[in-house]
Amino acid sequence: MDARLLLESERLRPEVGPAIVLAASALETRIDRLLQQGAEQAGGETLALWSWLSDRSQWWREPSFSEKLSDMLAALSGRSLRDDTTLWEAFKNIRDARNKYVHEGVARIDNDQVTTEAATNLVAKARLILDWLERELPDEAKRPSFEGTHKFEIRLPLSAPQLEEDQS
Repeated sequence: MDARLLLESERLRPEVGPAIVLAASALETRIDRLLQQGAEQAGGETLALWSWLSDRSQWWREPSFSEKLSDMLAALSGRSLRDDTTLWEAFKNIRDARNKYVHEGVARIDNDQVTTEAATNLVAKARLILDWLERELPDEAKRPSFEGTHKFEIRLPLSAPQLEEDQS
């Protein structure tokens, strides 16, 4: 799901707000799945605690998006996105731009409107964050990857095709 969301955000990049919303959604779905899988793998009290934290009916008491990428991930895996200052800063910018777009109608970081070029950069950073998170997953949960080279060939005729003479 998160890979599709990111691909759609890349496709929508000229549309700054929607591209940022989908990039943030890709990150959110990936961290939720990663934390759920980590808790299931750990089992026992860890799974019970994660279930209690993530399944509460009072959504405002669940761990925030930031807490999931920092504190919760560190508790389950020993790593936090905060450990990589560049990616953490990118995450905060994606989150802030997404929130401003959703709540105010204009994607902004601080008081600066996000340009198409900046949105392209943020979507690229979202991909880097997903790649960073990917390293935490067991092989069976990782996104499919393709290695090797692909050969594309385009054949064009060297001369125009002969047209049949009009027989009217």
